[in-house]
Amino acid sequence: MVGPASTTKGKGYFVYKRPAGDDVDDTLEGEYGLNEREVGSKWDCVKQRRVTPDLKSIGGNAETGGPSKDWK
Repeated sequence: MVGPASTTKGKGYFVYKRPAGDDVDDTLEGEYGLNEREVGSKWDCVKQRRVTPDLKSIGGNAETGGPSKDWK
């Protein structure tokens, strides 16, 4: 996949885990597969704490006039 107009399909699952205690990281763990596969690649993520989302910091390359032309 390359660019915002790219598409792919797949299946998968993840489990959101919130450990007991104070000042601990929440996680996402699971697997996903492309096309008709349900598994095949691992998915391990850690939720960022105390971070304000900044959508303008997410970059990318797109052709002029492409699907992202109306993004601000």
